[in-house]
Amino acid sequence: MVDITKHQLYIMRFLRAVESHLTRRMIPMGRPHHRDSLVYVLSGTARFTLDDGRELIPEAGDVLYLAQAQDYSLEVLSDSYDYIVCDFHFFSKDARSGQLFVLKNPPSAERLFRKLTAIYSVVIPDRMPRCMALLYQIYSLLIQNQQEQYVPGSAKMRIEQARMSIQSNIADPNLSVASLAQAANMSEVHFRKLFTDLYTISPSKYITQERISHACALMNLRELRLEDIALQSGFSSLPYFCKVFKATTGTTPAAYRQTLSDR
Repeated sequence: MVDITKHQLYIMRFLRAVESHLTRRMIPMGRPHHRDSLVYVLSGTARFTLDDGRELIPEAGDVLYLAQAQDYSLEVLSDSYDYIVCDFHFFSKDARSGQLFVLKNPPSAERLFRKLTAIYSVVIPDRMPRCMALLYQIYSLLIQNQQEQYVPGSAKMRIEQARMSIQSNIADPNLSVASLAQAANMSEVHFRKLFTDLYTISPSKYITQERISHACALMNLRELRLEDIALQSGFSSLPYFCKVFKATTGTTPAAYRQTLSDR
């Protein structure tokens, strides 16, 4: 799969740029995505599940790239989800995959996205060339953002081992960033930076994301009580689990489980 920030691609055509709003809903996988898209998240949280099995959960200030010809499903996790989407076509036959970008300077990206939507909404003779120029500025910003996040190979291996350790020890309530950094033989500050550079999410957020994802999967097992699900997902108590679940998804565990029954 081509990384769009490492293999700089030519943009063949600009299609549209609009600000959109979604309330809580689930959009299942359907036909393949027929365009390349960049999504700037204004507020809220959603889970994008790609057809290769990866889950991307962009938050406010993040940019999500959705690749042409790659299918995905979307689940809004918060009460509402506000974003700006820009659709276009890369001139490339190479297979590409969705990517999540956690920006060092989100306001710069937001200004470009908002300017793009403003120009697109007005019918003027040079509208499309101006939109294309702004789209290239956004693309350049993403490339620069990734180039500033180089991680040496040996450190990358230790960070990847830590990530795998999170997944295999998700039920351990003692799992922490400090213990992972110690196992990787790094200072906690250095570990946090490298992890975030590699996976575009902080290790603490990643642990929480994995715990909540694991809990959501267990919700389908009706014989399990919420207390059981909390403990098996690494939470020390049901009240704490409910607090984190609500903060992450925008709903309570009980309400989420009810939506599974309603489907």
